Order: sequence, then C-alpha cells, then structure tokens
Amino acid sequence: MINRIILLILSVLGGVALPYSVTLALGSYEEYLASQDNLRAAVERKVSLEGLRNQAKTYKAFAQEVDTFTGEVKSREITEGDWVLFKVDNVTRALEANDFRLVIANVMHGGGYYFSPSHIEMISGSSENFMTTLRAQKIGGSGANKPGPGSHIIMTIKGEYLVAKRRG
Repeated sequence: MINRIILLILSVLGGVALPYSVTLALGSYEEYLASQDNLRAAVERKVSLEGLRNQAKTYKAFAQEVDTFTGEVKSREITEGDWVLFKVDNVTRALEANDFRLVIANVMHGGGYYFSPSHIEMISGSSENFMTTLRAQKIGGSGANKPGPGSHIIMTIKGEYLVAKRRG
C-alpha cells in the first residue's frame, strides 16, 4: 500500500511538473525567437552603418576635390565672366567613321574648354532611321555611292561648352 501512495504522490507531482516544464520550455523558445529578431535588427543596423560610413568617405573625398578646385580657381583669380557659355542643343550629324575620333576628342575636356554633356547618342548600322538621316544630310546615294556598313555614324549631342576667354 505504501508503494501505491508513493506512486500516487509521484503521479500528482508529475502531473503538476509536466505543464510547468512545458510552460518554461515555451517561454524559453519565445525568448530565443526574440533574441533572433534582435540579432537580425542589429545586423541590419551594422550594414546600414557601414553604408553610411562609405557614403561619408565618398562625400569627404568629393568635398576635398571641390576644395582643391575652388582653391585653384581662387589662386588664378578666375571669375564667372572669364568664361563664355555655348549651348549645344540636340545637334545631329552624320559623320564618317574616321571623323568620329576627332569629334569625340573635341567632346572631351581641354586646357581652356570644358564640355558638360546632358545627352550623347551614337547610331551606326543600316536601319531605316539611320538611312533616312543619312539621306536628309545628303550623304550616300545608290549603287557605288551608297555608304557601306560602318562607314558612317550618326551622332546627336546636347550639352554646354564652357570656353575660357583669353586674357590679354
């Protein structure tokens, strides 16, 4: 009979301890999930912080370049009136392939001029638009006079040239 009483006491204790241990396990699991969310948020903040640091480095480098350029301008006593502005507005020309390099070289910056492009488009080929533009500019014809593939390039540019006035 004592065995039965001990067995009954152990059963009651087991019946009470099991729900308690399940409650503790579920609480621990919820804490685990919360810590995973905290870890994920911390990693996202770290990545965001690294991105901001890279942006700050880029901005500092840009600011340094601007300061250097501004110092150079001030040292040469250059003012806004020392430059002439020429606007180039959607100029379309058909160029021979050999002249193309010269045009590209002129679009680059030089000692006394700067080009700020807002649009550059180049077309080469034998599409109908390409051939229509060539005919409109009176380039090519039929037979032997017809331009061969790759012999011409149609270039459209838009932007501004800044040209330095000569000091005299």
